Amino acid sequence: MRKAIVAGALVGVLGAVCSAAQIPGPEKFAYWVESNGAANAVVAPGGTVQFMAYMKIMPGDWAVQGWSVALCHDGAVVQMIDPFPDNPTARASAMVAGTNAATVKSGGEPSFNTITVYPNAGVTQGVVIDMMVAVTLPPTDRFSMLKADYRAIGAAGATATLTFCEGALGTPIVENVVVVEGNSISPAVRTGGTITIQSEPLIPTIAAIPAAADLRADKAATGDVKVEIGLAEGSKSIDLQGWSYGLAHDNAKLALVDAQPSATVAALNGGQGPDFYSVNKNPAGGAGVAVAAVVGMAPPFNVIALAGGQKVHTETMTYRSAVELLQANGDQPVDTKLTIVSEVLGDPPVAAVISVDEEGIEFAQKTDGTIRLMPVPAGGVLRKFRRGDANNDSIVNIADGVWILSYAFRGGRVPPCKDAADANDDGKIDQSDAILVIYYQLLNGPAPKAPFPACGTDPSDTSSDSPEDGLNCLVAGNGCA
Repeated sequence: MRKAIVAGALVGVLGAVCSAAQIPGPEKFAYWVESNGAANAVVAPGGTVQFMAYMKIMPGDWAVQGWSVALCHDGAVVQMIDPFPDNPTARASAMVAGTNAATVKSGGEPSFNTITVYPNAGVTQGVVIDMMVAVTLPPTDRFSMLKADYRAIGAAGATATLTFCEGALGTPIVENVVVVEGNSISPAVRTGGTITIQSEPLIPTIAAIPAAADLRADKAATGDVKVEIGLAEGSKSIDLQGWSYGLAHDNAKLALVDAQPSATVAALNGGQGPDFYSVNKNPAGGAGVAVAAVVGMAPPFNVIALAGGQKVHTETMTYRSAVELLQANGDQPVDTKLTIVSEVLGDPPVAAVISVDEEGIEFAQKTDGTIRLMPVPAGGVLRKFRRGDANNDSIVNIADGVWILSYAFRGGRVPPCKDAADANDDGKIDQSDAILVIYYQLLNGPAPKAPFPACGTDPSDTSSDSPEDGLNCLVAGNGCA
């Protein structure tokens, strides 16, 4: 079976059922191509770009029954990608998927649609909307007929021209025509496009960089990870309009505590930050964080200027261990990854891209981060607590002073966290701690030592030698967990 369709074949199929309706002239039709709304596209060496072929039908008393397309390109500069080289039916469906042609016949594909790809020369398409001619295409300003993906194979700086060619493709030759009432009409306007290979490649990068390689696995200590977005050495300079990405982690090993913009990002637009900024710390799709930012959405449309080799710190993520590892149990260090992901996290899923010249450019280089979870030294797990909160109810008041006195002099209950009861942090629990708490509450006396009033850990707590250490503190109820 012939894979290409000529105008005569379309006329033969459709001419038998034509009526006496008005036949329009060529000036009533136009073909053109676009990539992201433009006739001209720029692509990195080895990169890919997609174009769509469109048709316009001027208003009038007519309707289109079918069409054929012959779109040529320079095979020395770009190569067309055949999605299914050995399956013509699958190819035809794939190359109209997402176009108007895919639904032209009452919501479905045409009765007849054949597409032939010549990787180094072009593509042809022949369509009969409905073999029974019950369904036709009325006048329309914009109708997408097919899509084609091209790969840049030429030298940097080279340009390929896309043209609606005649006498070049198909056996028999395929022409650029629309069919109305069985008559073939060659559109008067046929506008091609160009694909230019960048003379300087655009090489965007993203990296997740832990501030420290190790994190104490006690469910309390935290570690920061900064995300840097930039350009590789040798990349062309850009005006960065925005960015988005997902950063995934293993929630069996790590817990996300916070995610914040960097000082650089917060200072954009006179300290107002990006015009659009979203940080989703509980995204659909898994454990992680999904980030999206647009620097300027209104005049003067601010950007971040980046040169080759330059990086900008965009966000800081804070994590803590989700597991406890203890040297006393023989636990060993555990490595866990922070992975840059695209179209995994979020609803809809967030792509890992930068925005340059209103186009989304995928990151060419992604550097994931690794955190090593370190077992806690023999003696216990360092917990967060609030100094002075002797009864562990998350509030420091007179009741805590009474608890301390009862424990110190009457054999009362042991404080759930002895370090919290040591209000003056002198390594002992005695009357002076109770007096400090009571004077602070009632007589405007000095406050308990740090950590206070916020929760925290005592950096001097490194073993269980001191009975007042915060190791193994009970955290339930203290508001610090």
